[in-house]
Amino acid sequence: MLPGGILKADKILQKIASINLNHFLCPIKTDMNKILIIRADSAPHIGAGHVMRTFSLAQEWIKNGYNVAYIYAEMLQNLKERLLNYSDKISLHKINAERGALKDAEETLQTIMEFPEECKIVLLDGYNFKDDYQLFIKNNSSLPTIYFDDVGTSKCYYTNIVFNQNINANENLYKCREPYTELLLGLKYVLLRDEFLKYLDFRRNVKKKPENLLILLGATDPENYTAKIVNILKEAKISMNITIISGQEPSVELLKALKNFPYKYELKQNVLDMPEVMLKADIAITAGGSTNWELSFMQVPLVALAKNDYEETILKEIHKRKLGIFAGRFENFDKNDFINKLNTLINDPKLRELIIKNQRQNIDGLGRKRVVDKLITLCGEIPTKKS
Repeated sequence: MLPGGILKADKILQKIASINLNHFLCPIKTDMNKILIIRADSAPHIGAGHVMRTFSLAQEWIKNGYNVAYIYAEMLQNLKERLLNYSDKISLHKINAERGALKDAEETLQTIMEFPEECKIVLLDGYNFKDDYQLFIKNNSSLPTIYFDDVGTSKCYYTNIVFNQNINANENLYKCREPYTELLLGLKYVLLRDEFLKYLDFRRNVKKKPENLLILLGATDPENYTAKIVNILKEAKISMNITIISGQEPSVELLKALKNFPYKYELKQNVLDMPEVMLKADIAITAGGSTNWELSFMQVPLVALAKNDYEETILKEIHKRKLGIFAGRFENFDKNDFINKLNTLINDPKLRELIIKNQRQNIDGLGRKRVVDKLITLCGEIPTKKS
């Protein structure tokens, strides 16, 4: 109810205009002295990866007794529900601005400064939050900031920490950075959500003949690559049960492709316990996102295709280090080559055994604790402004 009882129409409109509705829907919490403020988005055209991987950090942060706030311009409804259902220590705050624009940075900063916690740590995860955006937040707040990166394409880096969990992360990507900027790079820092951590001691046995194939191309699939894979598999003549993950409602193209599909299959959507699904898989077909690290932790040999340049770079390194097989780009890969590589993985238990060994050696499941331990220390440090 609006305060003040019955007001005249013009006063009601004035009152409404002065109210930040976000504070009614997502009240800022005051019961802790540290808060992790995450600026990230999710949408059909950008996927869910930025939100889901930071969710892992949020979970670890909350286990330390602190609050988390997500600031977003776009957010998939199922992710909103998942975040809010996880803990009352998570709040969501919408801004109305183009992602990465100056207005985005201004509204984000305004929201950040309204939080009452003594220590505010700002995490930026998105390809739009490059050098100008980082510099604006840093110079106008002096708060500890972290940039979650994948591609190393900013002109320079101004945050306290740059974090890149990918297999190809290296210092050469970040030659232009501030003296105080610390780099957390590589698979040592891979983030995994709560549901994966119960498998810290899991070791997979290699089957002579794999039985279950998982197709998992990400939480969103606007290009309908899943349908493309399904159509190709009709010609592959494999003998496996197939699980297909569709993050959102299955597309018309996918449902059409599944007509007369010659294999026993199960179509799942909005899966909450992903490691349980991966546990049953002997082989996976996937793309180049963070799902690779989840599959690797669960020791699922994989064949992967890239959606863009940065995924291609990552997948080539995965192939080189024998954590999986790279089969090309989705838009132009060779169908017969893909089928041959998939069949090689199916028919070669020694290759699968080698991949599983390398996967488990590279990803130990402790990455998120390492990162959060580092973030907590930032609260005791004096933040540095860019001069």
